[in-house]
Amino acid sequence: MSMLKKKKVILNHNQEFDSSIRKDFCKRLFYIILCVIPIWIWAEEKPPLSYVVLLLFLFGMYQIITIVYLSQLIIDSFFPPVTTMETKTRLFDRFLYYFSSGFFFTGLVFLLFELQHLENTLSGTNLFWKAGFTGIAVASVITIILKKLTPTVYFESKRRYTVHFGLFIGCFLWSASAGSFVNYFYAEPSISTKEFVLKRKSTGGKRNASHWLFLQTKPLSEERFEVTESFFETVEEGQTVLLDIQKGKLEYDVIVAFRKKETIIN
Repeated sequence: MSMLKKKKVILNHNQEFDSSIRKDFCKRLFYIILCVIPIWIWAEEKPPLSYVVLLLFLFGMYQIITIVYLSQLIIDSFFPPVTTMETKTRLFDRFLYYFSSGFFFTGLVFLLFELQHLENTLSGTNLFWKAGFTGIAVASVITIILKKLTPTVYFESKRRYTVHFGLFIGCFLWSASAGSFVNYFYAEPSISTKEFVLKRKSTGGKRNASHWLFLQTKPLSEERFEVTESFFETVEEGQTVLLDIQKGKLEYDVIVAFRKKETIIN
């Protein structure tokens, strides 16, 4: 077989492989959408519909995990790299490859230390996502600059994937963690009190060691807070719970303590 024919066979094989990867990605994305719709509709239902929701959730998570596992191949199929393997790598490109991995893992560790503070912040989930997507915006700007100044960083398939993943997810984790840290560490020293109705109680975690209160913090929404077992036992659903709070630097209230509102009998 001539060299030209060999190249044509290899090219056709690669095109068929890329096409199958794209089809598999679209199929799994479609499965995820099909799972999300009934989960959203039946989220608060009791058995047997709750069992269906659980099965759909597990099936959807399997599709997400598979997409993450195949993500490098998926990206390469939609956006082919300049090369799949380099014989010689520039020093700065190699530095960014290892830096991106370290940046991601240190951001993950930082977030683990900040989870407790986020849980003890009113609208902490909102703070997490806002700060996190600010990090995504920063990562986008950095990526544009890198592609302008040193485009070879994104020439090789594996390095391109690692740098993108480490930079975007790392910036998301670092920004979310930093937002939480700045909000509570530089909070105003003065303490005020807010009242919220306890909608429901729940236990969970290993051997039901976690004790959660679901407070109605807004007219149409509630937030979950973890409390000690002793305080958990003193309050009942429908009662008013007092929260001692500090005004955070980013305007998100930081919870200092939980108290039960005492009923005064005349």
